[in-house]
Amino acid sequence: MDLDTHFMLSIASSAVIATVAVTLALVRLPRSKGWRRSNAARWTLVASFITLAASGCFKVGDDTRELVSMVTICVGSYQALLFAYTATVFVAPLDVTVKRSAAIIAAITAAAGAMAAIMAWLPQYGTAALAAAIAAYCAQLCAHTVRYRKVEATAKAKLEAFYDEDVEHRLRPVNRLFYSALCIGVLAAVFAAIPMSNLCYSVFVAIYTLYYVWVGAMVINYFIDGDFFVKAAERPTVSEAASAPAKAKPDTDSGATEALNKAIAEWVKRRGYTQCDVSTDQIALELGVTRQQLASYFQSTFHTTFRSWRLRLRLEEAQRLIRETPGLKVSQLHEMVGFNDRSNFHNKFVELTGMTPKAYQQKHGCATD
Repeated sequence: MDLDTHFMLSIASSAVIATVAVTLALVRLPRSKGWRRSNAARWTLVASFITLAASGCFKVGDDTRELVSMVTICVGSYQALLFAYTATVFVAPLDVTVKRSAAIIAAITAAAGAMAAIMAWLPQYGTAALAAAIAAYCAQLCAHTVRYRKVEATAKAKLEAFYDEDVEHRLRPVNRLFYSALCIGVLAAVFAAIPMSNLCYSVFVAIYTLYYVWVGAMVINYFIDGDFFVKAAERPTVSEAASAPAKAKPDTDSGATEALNKAIAEWVKRRGYTQCDVSTDQIALELGVTRQQLASYFQSTFHTTFRSWRLRLRLEEAQRLIRETPGLKVSQLHEMVGFNDRSNFHNKFVELTGMTPKAYQQKHGCATD
């Protein structure tokens, strides 16, 4: 591939990435406290996209491969930090400090300046400097991975405690963002370590251009559904339900239990268990008790947790709907009974009934999709 064709591909890539950056910049986000970090992450991505788009406008040839490798490592280091920061903000909006990211940016900038100085004034040490930079870059990727896995595990535990739900499917898109960015980062290290022709570099440009378009779409989708994470992040140490005034209850334990029995019966009658993305604190407050009181009630009365009890109600409701609704679209059933994720509903249904929702429908003689 000749240099002019390679340069035109870089310009086309820059135009596409710049368009994605503008799209992200135009997205409107809520102004509440919980969204501030997400908004900051959005602007760091915009800056990252614009920087990458600008870097594609510089024309280099095969005789400047070492310079291309150096630029690849420097840009890759910034990108790795920004993507790690963004993914961490998405799963834990209030647990990310700007100071740490600023310190890493300063370190990367200083290292980039040192590499540029070595290549300009001590070119005989350029290869050794590049090797050291690649090693440092790989160490950075490992550090980001360890930190993200730790934050993701903590966030998962907090989300499950807040919603009493399986949240694996909610974290899946953000995990894809982080680990796909990690793969692109590793690919950048490989391209920086080996001699690259314009053809090889153009292949890399095509890969990361498509990837950045996908990232833009994923981030916008996250913003549509991001309140799920923000609400859990904003939960205080002492639950809102515990500090909020509860509904009046009889003073005796037996009277309080009777009142809760009636409240739960009414909640079940109006199929409150089919609501999704509602915190257990909010449900407890609706029933006139605290989260702790609700947990104690289910443990002492039903010898189970509220989460398990509600899950069984949802699955029993799914069975009832299948039996009583001819022509029911099984593909939509999970949403009707309070599941956000179809595969999770499918697995839980099989655990309870020993058959898939489709097989259950066929067994009971209802019309299929």
